[in-house]
Amino acid sequence: MQLEAPSLRVGCLVVAIVLAGCVGTAPTPATETAASRERPTPSPVTAGATDTATVNFINTGQSESTLVVGPTGETMLVDTGHFSDDGEHVLASLRARDIDRIDYLVVSHNDADHIGGNAAIIDYYETEADGIGAIYDPGIAASTRTYGEYLDAVEEHDVPLYETRAGDSIPFEGVGVSALGPPEPYLDNRTRNENSVVLKLEYGETTYLLTGDAEADQEAQLVERYGDRLRTTVLKTGHHGSTTSTSPALLDAASPRRVVVSSAYDSEYGHPHPDVLLRLASRSIPTYWTATHGDIVLVTDGQSVTVRTRRAAPTGPLELRDGAPVAPGNGSELAVRETFLAAPAAVQNQSTG
Repeated sequence: MQLEAPSLRVGCLVVAIVLAGCVGTAPTPATETAASRERPTPSPVTAGATDTATVNFINTGQSESTLVVGPTGETMLVDTGHFSDDGEHVLASLRARDIDRIDYLVVSHNDADHIGGNAAIIDYYETEADGIGAIYDPGIAASTRTYGEYLDAVEEHDVPLYETRAGDSIPFEGVGVSALGPPEPYLDNRTRNENSVVLKLEYGETTYLLTGDAEADQEAQLVERYGDRLRTTVLKTGHHGSTTSTSPALLDAASPRRVVVSSAYDSEYGHPHPDVLLRLASRSIPTYWTATHGDIVLVTDGQSVTVRTRRAAPTGPLELRDGAPVAPGNGSELAVRETFLAAPAAVQNQSTG
């Protein structure tokens, strides 16, 4: 989704993103080909009884931002909210959680409703906190002021910036983080949505699949390439719950136990779309929506997931809109709503013999 007018700052935008090197390794020359890159495979950990990883879906209205905190305290932020507020809600949420460093900043794609807070967050963490470790970006530019400001902040603070493609990984301590997209070569003449950075996170038996704004073509490519390797505990719907995403084929391959939607209650695009909700309902998948639950925080010990939200609200896909809207920045206390196993009991019983 892209609504912002193009930037007039041509000088910044005609410069291609100089993104090079293998994700998780030292930068290499920009002339290095993709075929010559090493692509390390993440090693999922087996969580101990007291170890946890946390995935925070921040309520940003009609945009997205996801904060992941690993068992050793390392952090990864995926997207930064909308250009209309310069990521104000995301930055406020990070401060409220006492996040003093972003080890990995991942840009799913460069639409302005996903990079709205990039510049502000880079500036804040590089000048008033403990910095940004590295940025991971799909490498497809956008002709917007927001994108130009993002690149300006990267250049000003000399933050490492890596092109991220399918097969790469992020060296998140204690959590396996692998990129399943975008593929190489890019899809659909380099359209941004269809070349989103798609991440699979693994902690013990628990997995999370974050698909950015991937639409029909990228989802079909993911299903064809990975098949049941897409199976996941929690799925974030693609493209804010647009009908172009979260297809039946992807849902069947991923077979999520829970789904999270990030969009505004009064979305002008009708997100989440009734077609998507019907797909989820037909598979009886409990669904959380940032618009009615507020911030959604999932804590896992590697075997089970505990869900905390700002508000109690329906999780039946067809009843989501029966919940009252929750404004971004709502500071209500988080409360536990449920705890469920990362895998269905039948699957766990089979795996244990």
